Amino acid sequence: MERIGCLWTGGLDSTYTIAYFSKFEVEIQPYYLLDKNRNSQKYELKAIEEISDIFRNDKHVKAKIMPLITKNVDNIAPDDEIKKSFKKLRKQMPLGSQYEWLARFAKEIGSDSLYVSIEKSDHSIGRKCVYDNGDVIHYFENEYEYFSIDKDKSTQDCINVFGRFRFPMSWDRTKKEEVQELVDMGYEDVLKKVWFCFDPVVRNGNVEKCGICNPCRTYIKAGFRNLFSEEALQRYEKIEKTPHWVHQLRDYKNLALIKLGLK
Repeated sequence: MERIGCLWTGGLDSTYTIAYFSKFEVEIQPYYLLDKNRNSQKYELKAIEEISDIFRNDKHVKAKIMPLITKNVDNIAPDDEIKKSFKKLRKQMPLGSQYEWLARFAKEIGSDSLYVSIEKSDHSIGRKCVYDNGDVIHYFENEYEYFSIDKDKSTQDCINVFGRFRFPMSWDRTKKEEVQELVDMGYEDVLKKVWFCFDPVVRNGNVEKCGICNPCRTYIKAGFRNLFSEEALQRYEKIEKTPHWVHQLRDYKNLALIKLGLK
């Protein structure tokens, strides 16, 4: 049975990937990278646990879903080549630090096919970075599909950071399309369990999505207002009323700090 290594965060994109591969007779090995600075970590792990139970109890699932393997990002072996390439790419755009961790993690576990879920979106910095520095090839293999870096058309820095990844079909799907496919597969209950908010708000013992972090704003803009409380939507509307130049100034500041090596 083929082994499929997947990064799983408990969010929509990576959960969609697990659901996609569950249709095939493969062994799915999910990974989660622990980060002490990630406020949403315990909610993501809870989502993974609950969604795993749904998949494992579904008689239509053909895949064998293995127990989640976790690794602390502080314990991933350093790699100067990946670090240098990541810094060069990050000077072009505010590329998330998770891509550097993931590249080192994939190398550490000896994988050149770690599935990393990135959605088709104008807001996806990782996807933009790949296309600005190279291209991908669309593969059809053993009934399923995926994308990976075209090493003949990509820069060495792009290859060093993204070359050990495979991009599942989320690469070619918007969030709305992912949601519709999950519904078509009968996984409305899974959609209720996914977690994507980076900065959850605790009110009277209840946890709710903040409505103002980048993932929350992406979901709201994609039309999923029903996933948020009224208070979260009010916070979102307040942020959206902030003049556009303020957000631009913040982005320019972050990029300047990155280029100066201060972030």
